Amino acid sequence: MLNVGDVSAYLTGLTVANGFAAYAGGINNYGTLTIERAVVSGNHADVNGGGIHSNGALTIIDSTISGNNAGWAAGLFVYSSGDASPSSALVTNTTISDNVAVNFPGGVEAVNFGSSAPRVRLTNCTVAGNMAGSQAGVVAVDQGGEVDIELQNTLVANGDATPSISAINANAYVVSLGNNLTSDAGGGFLVGPGDQTNLAPRLMKLADYGGPTPTRYPKPGSPLIDAGNDAGTPKADQRGVARPVGAHVDIGAVEADGTVVFADGFDGS
Repeated sequence: MLNVGDVSAYLTGLTVANGFAAYAGGINNYGTLTIERAVVSGNHADVNGGGIHSNGALTIIDSTISGNNAGWAAGLFVYSSGDASPSSALVTNTTISDNVAVNFPGGVEAVNFGSSAPRVRLTNCTVAGNMAGSQAGVVAVDQGGEVDIELQNTLVANGDATPSISAINANAYVVSLGNNLTSDAGGGFLVGPGDQTNLAPRLMKLADYGGPTPTRYPKPGSPLIDAGNDAGTPKADQRGVARPVGAHVDIGAVEADGTVVFADGFDGS
């Protein structure tokens, strides 16, 4: 497990794998941490934060969080608890896939345990194929105060039949900034311009489709293609491919550019 204390740190091109802890299997952050072009994979936490456990300021860019497991929040866990400054996570061009939680969620959880409000923003992210006992995708939890998760140009599609997006208790909020897509009704949260619900995203499996980190590439005919909002979108996708290709940017971390060769046994869902 990689521990980042009350300091500022920048990690790039790093793989954090096969960590094991009660909390924070892969990375434990309570400082100011930027992660870029990294892979956090195959880590385990008995309780919270199989991949990343953060009680500080976190920025994740062009990275992959995959194959982690935990009791709660197998992929990314962001929380505030007794701190003067709020925890935050800005996650951009990042794939959060195939993580498994015993309880919830497989993907991303933000929790306020009675402190300043944690805020999470996912921009052009692919949150897909995660599984949990319940609520496998993205979850905001009020355990003592306000908590906010914002979604923009982001896909949330679970690997099971649990709800993709949830907010638990009165002061938990999931806010659409537009042009998101879910494979179910999205918990009623996707009411922004360009949002789409109840659509299969048509993704390839997590694999190497170019660039430094594994991704999930949209198949031909995917509703993700050309369905994003160009404003405020990163100029390149997670792999470094320039956006847009086509009329508009794609929803998610990958911009379909026609370079993938489709082969038997290589399809996803």
